[in-house]
Amino acid sequence: MLPALLALTALLALPGRASATVLTYVPSAGTGANDLGDLDHHYYYAWTLGLISVPANEVITSAYLTFTNMYNWDANKNVLFLDMFDTPAAGGNVLMGPNTGANAAGDTYTSTVRYASDPDVPAGSSSVTNMADAFDSANSLTSGSRTDLTAHSFMADSGNPLNATDVNAFKTMLSTPDAAYNPNSLPQSYGNNATVGTTGWVVTENGTGMYDYRYYFTTGAGSQLEALKAYIGPSTDPNRDVTLAFDPDCHFFNDGVSFTIVTGPGVAGGAAAVPEPASLMLLGTGLLLAANRYRQRQARYRSK
Repeated sequence: MLPALLALTALLALPGRASATVLTYVPSAGTGANDLGDLDHHYYYAWTLGLISVPANEVITSAYLTFTNMYNWDANKNVLFLDMFDTPAAGGNVLMGPNTGANAAGDTYTSTVRYASDPDVPAGSSSVTNMADAFDSANSLTSGSRTDLTAHSFMADSGNPLNATDVNAFKTMLSTPDAAYNPNSLPQSYGNNATVGTTGWVVTENGTGMYDYRYYFTTGAGSQLEALKAYIGPSTDPNRDVTLAFDPDCHFFNDGVSFTIVTGPGVAGGAAAVPEPASLMLLGTGLLLAANRYRQRQARYRSK
């Protein structure tokens, strides 16, 4: 019995665990297409989400962007730049919204997508030769506190991001100098994909020859996830918004973009939920008394 009591003590001392809450948001807020105009390289985009509500007594534990059936329109060099802003988009043109909708978790939110012409693509041009993040400097859509998320390159529809031969050939193409581009080469790391992971780009096959890409925010002190929490703000913030920025330096066909926040049990300040010291003390005292009575009964039994 004593070992069982000790095991129970250890079990009850563990932090409380509950099912995670998954909050997924789409640009249309459920009332239209979610492909962000197929991320046309003639433009750059800013998607503002508002009224994001983290469930009571929970904190954000992870976040990711998902691109469904994503591929580049040709086999040339390309980059998709992703950023995050604390300020709602206000300039440029409206692609969709403002819309209001609710996700599967019951969170009612607002969504607006704006776009502006990309200076990297000359008027009338059908290809991108100057690859730079439009949000690295003054732009027409948003400003204020900003966090760089990632830069990534994608294969054409004929490529297989899960095939090592295709991936190596793609990385070689990205890094081979080409005077037609500025910069004339791109890092091979822009082609890195994983099949599992908690940060970075993860790719999964979605039907024959179709692939979904997911970008997981970095975590830890000073991370993208911590910036996201700060941008959304506390439950008392009347806006609770964040702006996700996209600069496609090439044309990325896709069947939908979504943003997901995962939350879990927590306390003020964002720490994981743990038992209160007073509760643990009461628990420990009760179990010690029970153990002592158990020893006394065993002693009386042996003395008979």
